Amino acid sequence: MSFFKRLFRKDEEGPTDIKENRAMYTRFKEVILQQKVNISHHHVVSWKFYDSGGTSKHPLVLLHPAGATAHCFFKLFNELPLKGVRIIAVQSPAFHHHDQWLESFRQFIIKIRLKQIHILGAGLGGFLALLFARLHPRRVLSTILINSFATNVSYLANVQKFEYSPAYSLRNYISQRFEKEGAEFNGHEITHLSPQNVAAVEFVKEQMADLSQEDLYSSLCLLCTEAFVDKTKISQTRMTIIQCQDYSSVDESTRNTLQSYFPRATYVPLQTGGDFPYISVPDEVSAIILGHLQRVGEQLVEIVDDQDIVDARDCPSVGLKPAED
Repeated sequence: MSFFKRLFRKDEEGPTDIKENRAMYTRFKEVILQQKVNISHHHVVSWKFYDSGGTSKHPLVLLHPAGATAHCFFKLFNELPLKGVRIIAVQSPAFHHHDQWLESFRQFIIKIRLKQIHILGAGLGGFLALLFARLHPRRVLSTILINSFATNVSYLANVQKFEYSPAYSLRNYISQRFEKEGAEFNGHEITHLSPQNVAAVEFVKEQMADLSQEDLYSSLCLLCTEAFVDKTKISQTRMTIIQCQDYSSVDESTRNTLQSYFPRATYVPLQTGGDFPYISVPDEVSAIILGHLQRVGEQLVEIVDDQDIVDARDCPSVGLKPAED
């Protein structure tokens, strides 16, 4: 068994649970080094990211949902790099306005020497991906949206009330929509919780506990402040929309609006997965990603030798600072 595969092996066969997620996450951090680049935008901010993959010319950049971190995509690093996909999971610094985030993200991808990218965005990450693709259609080759939205009207709130709220209060506000017994989805009460979904929610909550009040406030500013997605400037035929059918914190009306905005996009319903399918059913999500990249013409070469995998020592961003935990 290869070194890379051995570190990502499952502890045991069977359903993913909380203990297994923690063990796999620990091994992920042993394999993939977190990096950091500083961007000067009014003041210096630090973007943290994980970068690994094969020979694909155009990497897939992963943008996390509100209240989560780049770590939530750790299971996608299990298979995709071995299939020749270079993936970059990004953790952005705190911004209070969409235009600040968008400009700093543009500078970030330039700083790590990326000309064109594919973007996978989950939740708020998908909304930001659409805003960025609207401004830079030539730079964004395609988009994958997971439990995301094209309008944030249902999330709008006066963000001033969050500015001085303690971190625990902001965590509770963000996580109140997560799957739990008694929650409603599509007019039905959730009475049975999937062990995989429960473990995924628990993992995200654990990661959220490490976020500062400023990070959480930033997420809510971007989530709850209105922004406009111009669908005429975004390629629908190079878009895949993934929506979970068992549960999503995105309400039905907002989900339907996304499909109506982009009727020519490839729509993939997942029967299970909950809010965070890239944690609860990562094999299914990885298969969809591979199909999407092949459909839009990305040439992938499967990795045979672990040494061919791009890691922190080999990637084009070599020389960047390792991030402090």
